[in-house]
Amino acid sequence: IVASMAETNMKLVFPACVEGRPEHVKRYIEAGLQYCSDFPNNSTIVYYENLVTRPKETMKQVLSDIGEQFESQIIEYPGSANHGSGLEDPKARGRESISDANIGRWKRDLSPRDIRILESKLGALRKHLAYNG
Repeated sequence: IVASMAETNMKLVFPACVEGRPEHVKRYIEAGLQYCSDFPNNSTIVYYENLVTRPKETMKQVLSDIGEQFESQIIEYPGSANHGSGLEDPKARGRESISDANIGRWKRDLSPRDIRILESKLGALRKHLAYNG
């Protein structure tokens, strides 16, 4: 998430400095976890890595959790059709399929200093989620 924040050019949404980004991420993840705790029957945690490496299986499980049927259109890549204007990621336009190329991107794109900052601020949350991505 933090690696993507720098390239989105959404300066009014995300903190400009790397030191502020972990708190932004932490606030949203903790809010999501609180929702999951408060409403366990209405919640499913989906890891990005599972979604992009096993989209069909992951979405089948998510939909099963909410009592819906899987349809293949759900994982058809939105970049393959002309959606006009909207909020979708502009980097996705023109792509033909879901890609796992960004898994672990933070390890490649962030400096050792930035990784230390992230680990100091998000390490406990990462361990709590058993997240190794």
